[in-house]
Amino acid sequence: MNDKTYKTITEVSKLLNLNTHIIRYWDSKLGISTQSNSKKQKFYNNYNINQLKELKDTLYQSRKYNYSL
Repeated sequence: MNDKTYKTITEVSKLLNLNTHIIRYWDSKLGISTQSNSKKQKFYNNYNINQLKELKDTLYQSRKYNYSL
């Protein structure tokens, strides 16, 4: 990650290889983002990005195993 303190959702999307709508959904359900500006743009710090990465790893790793009947 670069040295910026806060990243936009587009930067986080590229960093984690996730669509922005997935990040927005997770944020709406889990309240991950911490900063927003007057235009209601959300910004993510390194802690938030690590939370998203852990969530992605957990959810997508379980896809390796076929739990369907």
